[in-house]
Amino acid sequence: MTTTKQHRARGTGSIQTKTTAAGDTRFYPVWRGVWYPAVESEEAAEQALENLISANRGGEGGAGDAPSPTSAGRPPIGGTVEVAGMRVHVVRYETFCRSNYLPSLDPVRYGRPAGILQRPGADSWNEERIGVIENVLIPCLGPMLTYQIQALDVLEVMQGRIEGYAPTREGSRCHDHVSIKRATNEVNVLSQTFQDMLIASCALHNPVTAARTYAHRLWHHDPRKRPALKPRELAGLVNCTQEHHQAMMDLLGAYGPRPGEVIALPIRNYDPEAGFITIDCSRSRGQVGPTKTGSSRRTIRVCEDMNRRLRRALQRARQVPNREQVLFPGSAGGYIDPSHWRESVFQPAVKRAVAQGLIPEEIGALLVPHALRHTAAHNMLLHQGKEMTQVMAILGHTSINITVSLYGHVKPITG
Repeated sequence: MTTTKQHRARGTGSIQTKTTAAGDTRFYPVWRGVWYPAVESEEAAEQALENLISANRGGEGGAGDAPSPTSAGRPPIGGTVEVAGMRVHVVRYETFCRSNYLPSLDPVRYGRPAGILQRPGADSWNEERIGVIENVLIPCLGPMLTYQIQALDVLEVMQGRIEGYAPTREGSRCHDHVSIKRATNEVNVLSQTFQDMLIASCALHNPVTAARTYAHRLWHHDPRKRPALKPRELAGLVNCTQEHHQAMMDLLGAYGPRPGEVIALPIRNYDPEAGFITIDCSRSRGQVGPTKTGSSRRTIRVCEDMNRRLRRALQRARQVPNREQVLFPGSAGGYIDPSHWRESVFQPAVKRAVAQGLIPEEIGALLVPHALRHTAAHNMLLHQGKEMTQVMAILGHTSINITVSLYGHVKPITG
């Protein structure tokens, strides 16, 4: 007969109690799925488990290496060990990351990549993802051996980030308490590192996969409400916008392209004679690349009023410095910075519209640039009488199911 007592101190270890046919009871400390030698009492098992935790965390019980269940002692760092019939490299999470990711951000500081895995395309990892690794994941999981990290460890990182007790790199500007969505994004970066570890034979599985299942049960993400403006409210917001930004604001609210798609919209993709715009690229996280999905590549025909605004925007784009040759260039001649546009153009326009009574105050408090996409969808369905399939094509959704799930409740106004 076998019973289990969960170790509550960390949530990542347990004490397995086995009772033989002769009535003898044996206590086994279990850490990271590894069974360690039996002890005579539950108190001794508790102490052994505490020693394992301390050693693995780099505390008083050791230098940060996970103890080996064999009599040979700890597995050699940099060597290999056989687990479940598979041989894996023994490497700490911090060592793996510093060898394969951080050099692509700052080769002067970290030296050339010389780890187990020479990751193809490591230079494509942007600064934000590498910042998550250095500022969050390494402080939380750095001393641990990669093949011993389990789903409970991932959940512990998420809970620590949400509740504010997870360690972060000293001197970093990371917030202690983060949203569920932010913690999920950080764990997604962890999952990407584990995909590389599997290729490099430094892990047996991706623990994030199992952790996601439990995370959905523990933490329910309640997305912020995105209100939709009525046509009159949208017109008021556009009129309260700086003149040379009115065309971009109107395009976002009338046809619902994503802000990154408008920021990256090249001049060559606008046909002023026919009134067509072609969306085939997007700017995200400081880089220009393909649209979110293949279905997001689309051509939209705009109305005559919108076409007049876009013609004026085109005239201005040809007169100001515009090294990227986009329809809506930034003040320095490059791409518009989304954060700067939101703070210096969008939010002031919303405040002016609220102050003038053009937008209700409770709606203005919830408005963000992406709400203009919902505004476009609602107005196309409610006031323009467009079919759901037409809205799907204009918004660039992958399938009709996405459009229906988001806007199926919107009923056209009749009479």
